[in-house]
Amino acid sequence: MKWVKLVDEMDPNISTAERKKFFETISSPKSGSGNKNNDFSLDLKEMLEKKGFEEWITYPATQSLSKKAARKYEIFCGGFLYYHDVEFKLKLQGKKFEHKIFFEWLPKGSAKKNRVRVYINSTPPEFNPNPPHPPPPPPPESSN
Repeated sequence: MKWVKLVDEMDPNISTAERKKFFETISSPKSGSGNKNNDFSLDLKEMLEKKGFEEWITYPATQSLSKKAARKYEIFCGGFLYYHDVEFKLKLQGKKFEHKIFFEWLPKGSAKKNRVRVYINSTPPEFNPNPPHPPPPPPPESSN
């Protein structure tokens, strides 16, 4: 299971070894064709579709999430897919496949995010072609 990140959104503090193990980077698409109704980038969606990704789910968050809470949600979804692909499919059915996952958080450039569109790479037909949807993002964390 790997998280796919745009090159310009990749955390520079992540070690090279960790980056190779857990992440795949893609270059940022040309900007300009963003959808004014929902702020999601049409260029990004087209680029991801060309790379074999499909939209898995879109959530409007009930409240804005911090960058830290958004990353925790990304890790939770990655663990969910890891379990589905490796623990469940490989151990029970002897089949091997791992998803890649990409998160598009909005609004762009804001410290607080209130919407997310999640993409995963297409699942081969011999696997469950439609993994169950993840739960919605969590509520904001308290400062306690």
